[in-house]
Amino acid sequence: MNATPIPSPCPQPGTTVTSCQHTGHSLKGLRIQEQVSRAHRHHTPGQPNHHLMLLLESDGGWIRQKRNGKVFEGTHQAGDISIVPAHSAGHCHSEAHSRAISVQLSPAILTQVGEGLFDAKSWNLAARFGTRDETLKNLILLLHRESLQQATSGVGDDLMAQSLTTALAVHLLRQHAEEHAVMVEADCAVCGGLSLRAQRQVLEYVQDNLGDNVSLDGMAGAVGLSRYHFLRAFKVTFGLTPHQYVITQRVEKAKKFIRQNRFSLREISQLCGFGDQSHMTRQFHRLEGVTPKAFGASLQA
Repeated sequence: MNATPIPSPCPQPGTTVTSCQHTGHSLKGLRIQEQVSRAHRHHTPGQPNHHLMLLLESDGGWIRQKRNGKVFEGTHQAGDISIVPAHSAGHCHSEAHSRAISVQLSPAILTQVGEGLFDAKSWNLAARFGTRDETLKNLILLLHRESLQQATSGVGDDLMAQSLTTALAVHLLRQHAEEHAVMVEADCAVCGGLSLRAQRQVLEYVQDNLGDNVSLDGMAGAVGLSRYHFLRAFKVTFGLTPHQYVITQRVEKAKKFIRQNRFSLREISQLCGFGDQSHMTRQFHRLEGVTPKAFGASLQA
C-alpha cells in the first residue's frame, strides 16, 4: 500500500509558525498524517499533487482562512472538517493549539473513480471551512486506523484500503465537488448483481490469488467493472463486501490446512494470505469463535 510520498501540508519555510509537528503514513494514492500545531500565521501555496482534508480532533479556537477568494472566520470545534482543493493557495491565521488528522488525496484517484461513474466536466473539489460531515469523518477515521495498523505492525490490507479509498472518492464527488456531479445510472444487470459468468470469474480470481494479494482492482477488472459498480454488484450478489468475502475464504482455507496437520500456524497464515499469524488468529476467532490453535486441538480430542 505504499505510495510516492506527498508533500506535507505544514507551513512552508519563511512563514511565522510557533509549532507544527506531524507523523504520517502512506496508503495507495493517500497520505494520512497526525498533525499538531500551535498558534500560527502563514501562506500556503497551491499543491498540484493532492487535495487536503483536515479533521479536527480538538477544539481549535479562533481561526481565519482565506482561499480562492472566500473568507472563513470563526471558532473551530472538534469534528469540524476543512477541505483544501489541489492548486488552492491561501492564507491561514490561527490563535490556538490544535490537533488534527490530515488526508492528502491524489487527484488521479478522483479522476479514476469519477470517470464512468459521474456526469461531470471536471473532478475538482470545492473549498470547505469547518464543515460537518459524519460520513466523511468516519471514512477518515477508518483510513487513519488502517494506516496506523500498517505502520505499527507492518500488516496492511490492500483490499480494505482500496475499498475505503473508493468510498472516500465517491462521497467527495457526491457531496463536495466544485460543480454538481450527477451519478450515471449503472447498467440494470449491475444493479441486480453479478451475472453467473461474472460470479465464476471473480470467484476464480479470488481462489487463484487467495494466498497472495487479492486487490479490488483485480476483482473488478476480472469482470470489467469500475471499483464502485463492482462493490455495489458484489454486495447485492453475495450479501458481503469483497473484503468480508475474502476473509471468510482465507479462514476456510486455513481450516483445511489445520485439518491436514502438515504446516505450522505461521506457515498457514502465509499460505492463506494473512498479514501474519496474529492477523489470522484475530479473523479466525471472529468468524469461528475459537483460535486456530484451539480449533486444531479440538481435532485431536
